[in-house]
Amino acid sequence: YGTKLGYVSKSVKSLMGIENTAFLAEEIEDKTPAQVSGQILSYMLSKAKGRLMEEELTDVIITVPASFDSDQCQATLDAAKLAGINVDNTHDILLYEPKAVIYDFVNMQEMGEIPEGLLSFDRPQNILVFDLGGGTLDVTIHRVGYNSENMMNIEDLAISRYTKIGGDNFDELLAENMLARFQEQNSIKVPEKRKEEVMCKLRKLAERLKVDISSDYKMAKDMNRPLPEGYFMEAISMNIFDSYSYADEFTPEELLKIVDPLMGNNLSLQDVK
Repeated sequence: YGTKLGYVSKSVKSLMGIENTAFLAEEIEDKTPAQVSGQILSYMLSKAKGRLMEEELTDVIITVPASFDSDQCQATLDAAKLAGINVDNTHDILLYEPKAVIYDFVNMQEMGEIPEGLLSFDRPQNILVFDLGGGTLDVTIHRVGYNSENMMNIEDLAISRYTKIGGDNFDELLAENMLARFQEQNSIKVPEKRKEEVMCKLRKLAERLKVDISSDYKMAKDMNRPLPEGYFMEAISMNIFDSYSYADEFTPEELLKIVDPLMGNNLSLQDVK
């Protein structure tokens, strides 16, 4: 990615349900989003078979964003079929990610991996799940409780409509800011035909910076203390463009200012109408 333009597909899940748009070179045979996803699922299956010491593994559950429409779900099933997964099973093989989160949470409570009293389901509860992923955002509300047979029952109450946002969008804004800084530092202008090559490298650098600052912030928060005064994180990458390298420093405040357009701070409930 970055050095093999047209030969690497990134964040293909966001393209599911659309034909022939994996943005790959013409000579690549398997290039619809479903075909690329089929390759990914095949790889995951081979790794899972090795860990589980199974010769065959065709009965699986695939989680998808709650916002996936029928075309996106069908494309996921097409990918599963290409990977050799039994899509004509007696049970649904697709599970919406917020429901998977709730099942996992309850399972961890029952296994004693998280405190039992953290969230009690002795009586039905309304649960909001906020799931910000790489390419999608799901905000869903569910009624969760046990039925008369002591089985977990999850009723969908609401699923958000505004879903086309994720970690990739944060990386893009940060990478655009890095590009402007890089050009200013070196008093150069990256030609338009080379911009995507440079942006690929900067997106990787931006993601690493975002993750590193977030990790330090979380560690400080877990220890119940603020980040040190004057805290910053370095972003360094050699040979960004021709012989030019890039080295810079970012504070959490600068990071928040760069991604501010995605935070909706200017919106009110009136905008929903």
